[in-house]
Amino acid sequence: MLSSLCMRAPDKFDMTVGNNFEYFLNQALSPFAILTGEKFIFTFANAAYIQLMSGRELIGKSLEDAIPELEGQQFISLLQKVYITGVPYHVTEIAATALFAGDDQPSTRYFNLSYTPFKNRSGVTEGILASGYDVTEQVKLKKKQEKQVLDLQAYDLFMATPVAFALTRGPEHIMELANTAFLELTGRNASIIGKSIAEIFPEIATQGYLKLLNQVLNTRETIFLNESPVTFLKNGTREDMFVNMVLQPYFEDKNIAGILSIFTEVTDQVFSRKNVEESEERLRLATETTRLGTWEFLPQTGKLTWSDECKRIYQFPLDKEVNYELFSEHIFPDDKDFAQNAIEKAMDPSGPGSYDIEYRILRFTDKSVRWIRAQGKVFFYESKPVKFIGTVLDITEAKIKEEILRLNEQRLRLAVESGRLGTYELDVVNSKIIYSARLAEIFGFAPNTKKTHEDLRNALHPDDAHIRDEAHETAKKTGYLFYEARVLWQDKSVHWVRLNGNVVFDKLGNALRIYGTVLDITEQKEKEKLLKESQEKFELIADAIPHMIWEIEMDGKISYINKQWMDWSGLSLDDINNGGWSSVIHPDDLEKVANGWAHAFENKVVYIGECRFKNPGGGYSWFTLKTTPVRKENGEIKLWIGTATDIHDKKIIEQHKDEFISMASHELKTPVTTIKAYAYIAESILEAKGDEQTLAIIKKMGNQVNKLTELIEDLLDITKIQQGKLVYKDSAFDINELIKEVVDDMQKTSATHKIKMQLDATAIVNSDKDKLGQIINNFISNAIKYSPKADNIIVRSQLKRDGIELSVQDFGIGISKREQRNIFKQFYRVSDGTQSTFPGMGIGLFICAEIIARLGGRIWLESTVDKGSVFYAWLPFNHNTPANG
Repeated sequence: MLSSLCMRAPDKFDMTVGNNFEYFLNQALSPFAILTGEKFIFTFANAAYIQLMSGRELIGKSLEDAIPELEGQQFISLLQKVYITGVPYHVTEIAATALFAGDDQPSTRYFNLSYTPFKNRSGVTEGILASGYDVTEQVKLKKKQEKQVLDLQAYDLFMATPVAFALTRGPEHIMELANTAFLELTGRNASIIGKSIAEIFPEIATQGYLKLLNQVLNTRETIFLNESPVTFLKNGTREDMFVNMVLQPYFEDKNIAGILSIFTEVTDQVFSRKNVEESEERLRLATETTRLGTWEFLPQTGKLTWSDECKRIYQFPLDKEVNYELFSEHIFPDDKDFAQNAIEKAMDPSGPGSYDIEYRILRFTDKSVRWIRAQGKVFFYESKPVKFIGTVLDITEAKIKEEILRLNEQRLRLAVESGRLGTYELDVVNSKIIYSARLAEIFGFAPNTKKTHEDLRNALHPDDAHIRDEAHETAKKTGYLFYEARVLWQDKSVHWVRLNGNVVFDKLGNALRIYGTVLDITEQKEKEKLLKESQEKFELIADAIPHMIWEIEMDGKISYINKQWMDWSGLSLDDINNGGWSSVIHPDDLEKVANGWAHAFENKVVYIGECRFKNPGGGYSWFTLKTTPVRKENGEIKLWIGTATDIHDKKIIEQHKDEFISMASHELKTPVTTIKAYAYIAESILEAKGDEQTLAIIKKMGNQVNKLTELIEDLLDITKIQQGKLVYKDSAFDINELIKEVVDDMQKTSATHKIKMQLDATAIVNSDKDKLGQIINNFISNAIKYSPKADNIIVRSQLKRDGIELSVQDFGIGISKREQRNIFKQFYRVSDGTQSTFPGMGIGLFICAEIIARLGGRIWLESTVDKGSVFYAWLPFNHNTPANG
C-alpha cells in the first residue's frame, strides 16, 4: 500500500527520460515509488518515501514483503486493477494503517494518492508510479470542525431535554455539564459545575452512586438500573424517589474522558405499579383460595380473556387464547339458550347490567360435564356495553352433594316405604322414644299404640337383652348402633329384628340422641336356616357319593372339597389352595389340565378332560374331569363346580379291547386273504366253464370279502394309530388329480349318485397320497350312505392360505347339533330321524380325523337336519409345516 503513498504523477509516464528524472524524483519532498511486475517489486523509492516508511529496506522487495502491515487493506487490489486495465487511479483522503516514521506501533494516516501505469513501446504495462502526500492534519482539522458544530447542536439539545443529564470527568467525578432537568431533579443549581460528586451530593455517599461511577471508569461498560431508589436533599428536606438510571462512559480519542449520567424519575409509575401489584396479589390470593376464575369480554371487539384458573376449570390450554365462539360451543347444549339469554340481558342497557347464574359446561379435554356459577358486571359507555368482567366458580362438587342428598332422601323414603322399615328417634338422656307405625307393627303392637322406650325394650327376647345392652355401650364409643335380636310378640311368636342407628353427641362427647331404623328380618333368618340346612345336606351327599367334588370361586380359589378328595389326596383345603393340587396330578398330565382349565375359565365354557391322579397306594389312576360354570339368573358366572370320576378300570378294559381288536385283525387278515385268492381262482374256473349263476354267487361273496378286508384294514389302522405306528409316506402330487382318481373309482361302483367336481386351480402338495385318498374315499362313501333319497354328491377343492381345503357335500339326512359333537369319536354311528342307525363300525371318520391331525391339518363339518352335510378337511401344502388354518 505504502508504495501508493505518493504525490500524483502524470497520466502518462515515459521512463526513457533517464537519470535526470530519477534525480528529480529523489529530490522531491513528496514520496514517490516505482513498482514493477505483477508482484509490485520496489525498483525505486525516493528519500521522502523511505523516510515515511521509517527507513526500512524496500528496493528489490515486493510490496507485501516490504510493508506486510498492508495485508487486508485495499491498496494491493487497487494496484492490481491499474496494472490489468492500464487506467490511472487517483483518490483523496484515503486512510492507510502502517508503521510510519516516529511510530512505536501501526497508526492510521490520510493521503491524497495516484497510481499511474507506465508502459513499454508495445503498450504493455510494466509497472506503476505511486505518488502522493500526507493530508492527515487537514483531515483531523476538518473532523474537529465538524465535531464542534455537532457538539454545539448536542449541547443545546442536551440542556433543553426534559430528561436529566449530567457529565462528569476524571476519577474525582468533577461536574462539567448538568442540564436544567438534572438540577431540578436533584434540587441543585448551576453552582455545582466544577465541583466533585462527593461535594455536591453528600447525602448519596452511602447510596452506592460513587461506587457505580468508579465501576464504569474501570470496566468502560455502561450500567443500566431500573426503578432504583435514591434520596436527594432538596431545600434541607430528604426526598425519596425512584429513577431509571444509565451511567455511560464518554470517550475522546478512544480514551475514557468522563461519564454521562442519565436519570428518569419513575416514582409515580413505581407506586402505581406497586399498588396495582398489591391489588392483583390480593385478588390472586382470593381467587386461588376460592379457586375462582376471572374473565373479561369486550363486546365491541369480541375479545374474550380468561385467567389461568378459568382455563383450568374449562381444561383449556394455559398457553392458548380463547374466543367467544369456543366458549359458546362448550356450554352444555341443554343450558346454552338459558346462559346466552342471561348474557344478552345483562348487556342490554335497559337491563340489570349484571348476572349471576348456574349452568353446565363441557370441558375441552375430557369432554366431562361440570357445573359452574358465573357472575359478571357490564360497563356501559354512551348506552353501549364496552366491557363485561366477572368470575366463574366450579360448583360441581356442591351440585353432586346436592344431588346425592336429594337422591339419598329419595332412597331413604323409598327404602322406608318399600323395605317396610320402621324408624325411631331416641332421647338418650330422658329415655323417651318417637317411632313410626311400622316399628310398632314389627314389635307386635297395633300401629297406633303408644309405647314407652321401656315397653319396647321389654319386648326383646330375654336371652337377647345383653346383645342390645352391649350394642348401646359400643354405640356410645363408635357413634353407630347395630344389633340383631329376637322379639317376643304378645301371641308368644318369635320374630327377628335388625336395628341400625347413628348417635348424636354433645361437645363433651356424651350421647344425646339416636336416630335409626328397624327391619323385620324373620323371613331372612328362616332362609338362612334353610340355606344352612341345605348346605349341610349337600355336604353329606357330596361326602357319600364316590366322586371327588370341589368348588372354585371366580378368583380361582377353591372354596370346598368333599371327603373323597381329602381321603384320596391326603390334602386339606388349605394345602390345595397353596399349590398342593399339582402334586396329585401326574407330571405328564399337569400342563394339559392347566391349559384346559385356563381355556375354559377364560371362555366361560365347560371343561372335560382326562388325567391320572396319584392314588393312596402311591401309583396313578385314570380319572375323567369335568368343571362346569354355575351361573346367576342374569347369566353371570358365580362359581365353578368340578368333579373327578374314577375311570381307571374302564381304561384297562379299553386297553384289553384294543389289544383284542389288534390281535383279531391280524389273525383274520391271513385267512381272509386266502379266501379272496380262492375266490379269484373260482371266478376264473367258472368263467371258463360259462357257469354264470355260480359265478354271480362267487362275485357277491368276493364283494363281501372286500368289505371284510376294508374293515380289517380300518381296525388295523386304529390299532396303529393308538400305538403310534401308522406309517406315513410323503410325496409331491397334484391334489386335483388325486380327487379325480378317487371320484372316478367311486363313480364306477355307485349307480345311485352322480358325483360332481368343482375344483380350484391346480395345487401341488407334499403329503401322504394314499392316506389322503383314503380320507376322500371315506367322505364320498359316507355321503352316498347318508343320502339314500338324493342323487347328487359335490366334491370341491379350494386354495386357502398356506394350504388347500377339500369338501364333500351331500343332500341327505343331515346330522343334529348333538350328534355333531361326537361324529369324529371312535365307534360312533349316526342315526336317522327314526333313531335307526346306518350300517357300519363307526370308525371311518375317527381314522380320518386322526390322519388329518397327523398331516398337520384340520377336519370339521357343517350340517342341517334333512338338508344334508358338508365335510371339510384343510391340509397344508407341506405337512411338515405347522398348520394354522
